[in-house]
Amino acid sequence: MLRRLTVSLAALALILVSLPLAADSGSCHRKLVDHTGFCLFTLSDMRSVQMAVDAYWADHNAYPVAATMAELQHALEPVYIAHLPAKDFWGTEFRYVVARDGKSYRLVSAGSDRKFDESSWSAYGLTSASSDDAVLASDHERQWTIQE
Repeated sequence: MLRRLTVSLAALALILVSLPLAADSGSCHRKLVDHTGFCLFTLSDMRSVQMAVDAYWADHNAYPVAATMAELQHALEPVYIAHLPAKDFWGTEFRYVVARDGKSYRLVSAGSDRKFDESSWSAYGLTSASSDDAVLASDHERQWTIQE
């Protein structure tokens, strides 16, 4: 809880700085995602998981094999991360999917609708709907538009 409160101060500052940009309806501005705070916190936790998984790769030349976040926690804690975040800020457990050869992975948040859409996982870039899945992968990203 204390870690989330510490992160929330930085997140609040980012949101406040971004608000004037969101209010501008000019065509050159991207729409900020709804549920901005939850998206920001979720992406921060996903980046923490990503860094731990990448550190594991550096030591083993393969990503950890895990079917659940509990298995991933077992593989990464405490050597690569003290506490691995397992859920997004809507309360849905992340999905970690590693390729059979251990050479690639995807870490996914279902977003605000709490429903995974595997057909969207290969899409790249930004989305302004918090209900869309966010994906951090070894070869691409799909994340929510948090700032311009």
